[in-house]
Amino acid sequence: GAYLIVEGHADLRHPNPDGADTLVATVGAGQLVGELGLIRNVPRALDMQASTDLTSLRIGAEEFLAVVEHDAATAYKLLQVVAGYVGS
Repeated sequence: GAYLIVEGHADLRHPNPDGADTLVATVGAGQLVGELGLIRNVPRALDMQASTDLTSLRIGAEEFLAVVEHDAATAYKLLQVVAGYVGS
């Protein structure tokens, strides 16, 4: 699924073979995590670890994809997010 951060912060880390994870980003309230893996239907490349007390909402894959399929405004916002990944 994907996770909507409601409260707190979490670190997104890339696991390395030597065991020393690399910090990629820190996410906070209002941010969605894991959506790209659902859209692409691939396993997540990053691990998420709470860096403060954290409250999040898990959105299952079927529910997430149903919203994207039936809500043009949400689909458009996700396109903007994906375009941001490509531009980085």
